[in-house]
Amino acid sequence: MSVTEKKSSVLPSPAPVLSAPVPPQPPAPSASTRMAPALVAGHRILVECPAWCVVDHVDLHEQRVEDVTHWGEFFGTQVSTLLDENTAYCELFGRVNADPSHPDPRMRAAHVLVGNGSLEDAFLTPDMADETADELIEFAVQLKAAARVARAANQGLLTA
Repeated sequence: MSVTEKKSSVLPSPAPVLSAPVPPQPPAPSASTRMAPALVAGHRILVECPAWCVVDHVDLHEQRVEDVTHWGEFFGTQVSTLLDENTAYCELFGRVNADPSHPDPRMRAAHVLVGNGSLEDAFLTPDMADETADELIEFAVQLKAAARVARAANQGLLTA
C-alpha cells in the first residue's frame, strides 16, 4: 500500500451530536457490600450491608436478625393546594430497598419502594421503576404545559 492510499476503517462512524441537552443521570449504585454494626436483641453484631444502605442498624434496634432491612436515601415530592399551601394535598416518595430475610426473592433483591403516605407501599423492580419514571416525566411535561395555559389565561392572553 502506498503512502497516499487510505486503509478502509473498521471503526463505526461517529454518532451524531444531539442538539438537545441530556439531563444528568445519577450514578448507578455500587453492587458492593460492607460489614456494618447492628443491634439485635441487645447484642451488637455485624451484618452484610449494601453500599447504598443509609440505615444506622445500631440506632434501629431490631429484636431478630431477620428484621434487619436496608434502604437508601429517601426522595420525594409533595403537592400543595392554593386553598391551603401549608398542607400537602398528596405526596410521593421513594427509596432503594431490600429485605434480606423476606420469603419472596424479589423483596430480598434490591428494588425501589414507592409510597404515598398510605398504609401500603408499592415495590418496583428496576424495570418497573424506569417505566414509572418515564410516565412521571410525561406527567411533568403535561403539568408544565397546563401551567403555561393557566398563566396565559390569567394574563388575558387566552379567552375562554
